[in-house]
Amino acid sequence: MKSDDLRINVYGDSLESWAIAACLAQSDFKTSICKGPESEVSIKVNQTYSEPNLDLLIDDMLSSGKLSMKQTLFNKANIHWIVYKGKSLDQLLKFILLLCDNSIPQKIIITTNLGVGTHDFISSNIQQTAINESFSLCHELITIPTFIREGSAIKDFYSPPLLLIGTDSIEAKNTATYLLEKTFEKAGNTRLLSGSEVEVVNNAVSAFLAMRVSFVNELANLIEEQQLSFSAIIEAMSCDPRFGNIYNQAGCGFGGIALEQSVSNIQDLFKNSESGSLMMKATLDINNDQKDILFRKFWQFYNSDISGKRVVIWGASFRANTASLTNSPVINLVNALGSENVEVHIYDPVAFENFADSEYFDFPITITKSLYEATENADALFIVTDWEEFKAADFVKLKNKLKKPVIFDGRNLYEPEEVKRNGLHYFGIGQ
Repeated sequence: MKSDDLRINVYGDSLESWAIAACLAQSDFKTSICKGPESEVSIKVNQTYSEPNLDLLIDDMLSSGKLSMKQTLFNKANIHWIVYKGKSLDQLLKFILLLCDNSIPQKIIITTNLGVGTHDFISSNIQQTAINESFSLCHELITIPTFIREGSAIKDFYSPPLLLIGTDSIEAKNTATYLLEKTFEKAGNTRLLSGSEVEVVNNAVSAFLAMRVSFVNELANLIEEQQLSFSAIIEAMSCDPRFGNIYNQAGCGFGGIALEQSVSNIQDLFKNSESGSLMMKATLDINNDQKDILFRKFWQFYNSDISGKRVVIWGASFRANTASLTNSPVINLVNALGSENVEVHIYDPVAFENFADSEYFDFPITITKSLYEATENADALFIVTDWEEFKAADFVKLKNKLKKPVIFDGRNLYEPEEVKRNGLHYFGIGQ
């Protein structure tokens, strides 16, 4: 079957579902994006993700007719790709059973991070339902775990460093292989495993990266106490191939959904085993504590006399190149500052275009429209996100504008000595 003869429905209204649908359409599949299991409103073009180049690609694919939006729940297709971001396994199962409730065998791909056991649970329920209702259909079920990151969605779709495809049937493997040849030809590594195996691999990799981030942050805090150079130590450690040079940046904690969810999923898996695990809980505990580190440095700098102070925060999203504030360290920082009657101003290139502060913060904030707008007479500058424009900060201008020339850098964007030479106090992580 030619790709332009194959119709694929993508279900969901998340960044990942839009990215998958747009990229499939660009790969010459006839693609429709449809309401997902958790969709409460009609599907619509979502402009809130601020994802590089995605809006343009979606517009191009819609204009060309390669991508369409469907408001009805189910539409005929050769492959149904469900991108589920909800938290209810029963909700997902109910949706899939409705999809299978006809006289045509269905090819179903699920992309979710509900945890290990999801694929087997859905597969067994599909089979049992078929037996109970005397169906003779053989539905193909494939699990492709979440592999798209906010900030690099299009790149991740076409060139994922690791593409995991999980299924237990020969027919489904053939379907997956066909998709792989037509769409994911630039994948760094591809593994066809069972459904449960890909769930373990996907969650274990992300959980390990989260452990690594927490370890590096804890090490950075120790090095700072010892008054040593974190940058020198981590650079030397990175030279050892056993340690490597990824996820080595100390910071004010990780945010987003993926890492935290994967740690929780592996933690749940250990709860059902005899061995148990303390590492997963420690990983999350360290990260939650790290999200408060900038506030603690600020508190110590002013000897706890911070009530009535006015501060500026650069960056709100949990990482650069995304508008998402999900689990961002800025939430902890703003709420801690607000609880001490500190006036907070925030600048972020994109994160506040579509978000109201009441969604995330317990205290009022002021959103600024430019980098230096609110630094005038501010008592401190905090950096939470490593946006590119922050890396070229004008220290002379900051020195002249800030009432108290002090920077609390949660992403270690600057060389401490350079900042200090320009007359500012500087507090990074591990520095």
